[in-house]
Amino acid sequence: MKIKTMTLLLAAAAVLSLAGCANSDSSSSAETTTTTTTAASAAPAPAPTDGKPGGKYIFSQAFEGEKETFLSVDIDPTKLFISFEAGGKGTYSSPAGTTPLTWDDKSFTVEGGGKNEFTLEGDKLTVKDNNMTLIYIHESSYQQPDGVPEGKYAFVSAHNDGTPLDTGTGVTAENTYLEFYSDGTGNASSASGKQGFTWEKGHILYSDGTDSTYILRGTTMTVFDLQSTITLELVPGSDA
Repeated sequence: MKIKTMTLLLAAAAVLSLAGCANSDSSSSAETTTTTTTAASAAPAPAPTDGKPGGKYIFSQAFEGEKETFLSVDIDPTKLFISFEAGGKGTYSSPAGTTPLTWDDKSFTVEGGGKNEFTLEGDKLTVKDNNMTLIYIHESSYQQPDGVPEGKYAFVSAHNDGTPLDTGTGVTAENTYLEFYSDGTGNASSASGKQGFTWEKGHILYSDGTDSTYILRGTTMTVFDLQSTITLELVPGSDA
């Protein structure tokens, strides 16, 4: 059976897991695993810079309202994507299979389903469907280096859909950073305190049960959350 709308996709994902996480909700203290993607032999073209979608956007996170939704069964996220092709055509892939779609600059319509609004911010595609928010990341951002992001990455800036966020005068590179260790653990520091996290390539799971998606290009890390995109830079010498 074809998935007709984003809502039905989430219903199917409740069994097959969109998010690739093992905990049933964001408050769970159970051990959680995430799925990451192995780089393809040929790197895809980068995300377009003209403000229009192009290429394949791979599923990353789902939120119900402002609460992140974690689902129970692992699945390869590369099987869950939205592909935008020339001429306003494309493909929507869900656990049930693939379905054609049509799109314009602000929305897409899956064949047999309703219209879904989206916003595009560089590599990040945010899709709205009623009370659900789904975040997809352009496939080129999954082609990351084989190495691990060891070291300290300090805060540079934060924005939402291109609008700079007012983080207050208390947020600095000195007190807001992520430290990655080679054993898959780390520490997150902010102006309000610190917490530990575990990480796998492309994903961070914090000790409070929330998680983020990150991409790493050279020494610059971009972290995606529901309402913000945060840029951090590797502190020289911290990866030694």
